[in-house]
Amino acid sequence: MKKAILFHIIILLFTCKLVSQNNEKNGTTKETSYLTHDYKDMKALFNLSPLSIFNETTEGITLSEKKELLKKGESTSWKITNKNKTKLTIQNKNLSSQITLYFLKNKDNLDGVLFTEIENGRNNNIHSWKYINKSETLQKTNILKKYSANDFVRKEEKLPDSYQPLLYYLFIDDQTIEVSLHTFMEKEFETREIINKIFLKWNGENFVEKIERIKE
Repeated sequence: MKKAILFHIIILLFTCKLVSQNNEKNGTTKETSYLTHDYKDMKALFNLSPLSIFNETTEGITLSEKKELLKKGESTSWKITNKNKTKLTIQNKNLSSQITLYFLKNKDNLDGVLFTEIENGRNNNIHSWKYINKSETLQKTNILKKYSANDFVRKEEKLPDSYQPLLYYLFIDDQTIEVSLHTFMEKEFETREIINKIFLKWNGENFVEKIERIKE
């Protein structure tokens, strides 16, 4: 009886070892699986994005050219110049237009927010979509806080509520957006100073606001 039990234990241990070796060979261990699937491929997200993200560039893009860009990494007018786990940059070959896609993933799953930052000369715009991994779909959204010009100036230099500021939202790294206020040629800022910098840092669930005082 004891010999039979010992024989079964040896067979079980041998089988477990074979399964483990086979998993390692095929790259299907739990650790390898996590490392392979802990992010969404940026080209897949670009494929889901609408052609309208190119509307604010000088040349735009057609569906056939977008397919060529995805397949070859470049097309007649555009070229993918940078790609990592959370960022994809597409540069226009002839002009100064550039589109950068940023994916801010949720910390617990593959859902998240896809941003497109469009640079066309001096013009910069940013758009965002919620990404739902289960259905592999994008839903247009705007999760960025709208700021007042008074968030950037001294209290004693407060502007009237009727003043509508022009704001810029620009990525300064793959997880952080800086919010800045357009003041060039604005008469309201001939005698006012910008004293605050505003940053929005992604924490895996939402943006955390940080305000830095640059002048007293």
